[in-house]
Amino acid sequence: MATLFGHMNYWKIPANIAIEAVRKAITGASTGQAIFFSIAYLLVSITSLLGNALVVAAVWKDPLKTLRSSPSNFIILTLALADFLVGLVLAPAASLFYTRLAMNADPWNFLFQILLFCHFFQLSASVYHTLLLTVDRFFALARPLKYRAIVTKRRVAVCTFAIWIFGFCFASFSWIVQEHFFVLWFMYVLDILLSCEFTCCLYFITLRHLYKHHKNRIMDENSQTNQVLLRKRETKVFVVIFSIIIALDFCYTPWITTQLLFFFCQPCHENYQLWVIFYHVTTLLLSINSALNPLIYAFRFSKFKATFKFFLSKCCIQKMLGRRPTLQISEERQTYNTKL
Repeated sequence: MATLFGHMNYWKIPANIAIEAVRKAITGASTGQAIFFSIAYLLVSITSLLGNALVVAAVWKDPLKTLRSSPSNFIILTLALADFLVGLVLAPAASLFYTRLAMNADPWNFLFQILLFCHFFQLSASVYHTLLLTVDRFFALARPLKYRAIVTKRRVAVCTFAIWIFGFCFASFSWIVQEHFFVLWFMYVLDILLSCEFTCCLYFITLRHLYKHHKNRIMDENSQTNQVLLRKRETKVFVVIFSIIIALDFCYTPWITTQLLFFFCQPCHENYQLWVIFYHVTTLLLSINSALNPLIYAFRFSKFKATFKFFLSKCCIQKMLGRRPTLQISEERQTYNTKL
């Protein structure tokens, strides 16, 4: 990489020399930095596990019988599984990596292989599921009349299965073929870049269609009360979509920018240690995205809120009191049967 080597001929550098150079650059963090990132990844791991486990339990158990019927909720389930794996494997491995750095121990070999594999597999799966959910929301909001015909459970299941298979195969291939480490890593960065850009563009197209339909519907409504309700609902949708775009850009754009600078910014070689610090920070942001996804895609939905409330009121609290729920699920379903 140009920032580390000071020239653009790094594509021809043997794998062992290239990996050793990357190892020295990444492991050059100070003890204070290593402790900070170790604690940060540990907190990200705990947050990701708790938030995504709750989403998985809500869809898997579905006590109110309102979540499994929607293809969108199935995508949210698989996204939560991908982010749960980030909190279960990637974040703890990164925390252990920085812990060994703080102890001046050799953290490289096996831990590096685990981190590399998880980057290719788990984070790419999370990005692809986010993109798939964006396509689902596009048809639901911009093409509502065609949504049920296009987005079916079978098609969603096939797409999610293909995402897991592709991510695992690409990660396995990158683990085996390390002679072309930089080529594979650049393909991975480019893949993440295109996925994020397509996701943002599709959301902006969705906003454009929503704005167009919003103006027509407001003009068609004669009742002032209905106009106010429509404005509130459309405003809420706009805020949600913008929050998704901001969260995606906040977590992925700095990492993509840093990676591209590593590859092509030859003048950055003079201050490459500063860019290595940026690498540590931006890589942490990727894992933070897995902790934010439950807040963005699940906790804001009324059906998920109703299910979480049921878990809290009828399962957790009453089990602590040693009592069983007295109300039937059918009764609760009537109470919480709200739209997304």
